[in-house]
Amino acid sequence: MRRILLPMLGLALTTGAARAQGTLPDPPPAIVQGTVWDSIAGRPLEGARVYLVGTPASTTTGAAGTFRLEHGMEGRYAVAFAGPRLDSLGYVPEPVDAELVRGTPAVVALSIPSVAGIRRALCADADSVGGGAIFGTVTHRTDGAPAAGQEVRLVWDRFETHYAVANMLIRTGGISVRTDEDGRYHVCGVPINHRIRVTYPAGDRTVEAGLSRANTTLPVRYDFTVP
Repeated sequence: MRRILLPMLGLALTTGAARAQGTLPDPPPAIVQGTVWDSIAGRPLEGARVYLVGTPASTTTGAAGTFRLEHGMEGRYAVAFAGPRLDSLGYVPEPVDAELVRGTPAVVALSIPSVAGIRRALCADADSVGGGAIFGTVTHRTDGAPAAGQEVRLVWDRFETHYAVANMLIRTGGISVRTDEDGRYHVCGVPINHRIRVTYPAGDRTVEAGLSRANTTLPVRYDFTVP
């Protein structure tokens, strides 16, 4: 056994020393490259951060939405992207799997889907897709930590005119949800072109946190803090 191990050890030491002295080239990196496209704007997405999930490897897309990311290890990785554009939409796209090998770049295409695609992702319930959507993050005012399990209420008034009796009725509706472990919430099926009151419980009373208007086909973001 010693006669086998010692030559291998000597070879490893010789190779390491040679590489340290610059006589042997470093192995080529594993590379993933591609583009990020914004389907809503109809143009490449510049300034997006592209990264390999679970690793520190990341890069930023250029003006043409292109990126090239090098990594020291081969293997199968999930390629994801993030940035202000996604934050404004309240949408987190699924990562794309890529097999990274040395010498041959893996090519992937990342994209923000259409408005309909985002709504389907945020509002899986078919009955909710037809209305508006409001989303946001709730944090604690003192330290900025996510407020997990925080109740968020959306309340709105519907005005209905009845000509037969010449009067107008106001019908109040609403939805109540709780934030997830990261303090995030989203509500689907919100009436379009209605003033929405976003409220949260503060002690034994409900405080109006502000007003938002879900009057577009894209989700509306509303963040706020709690004590």
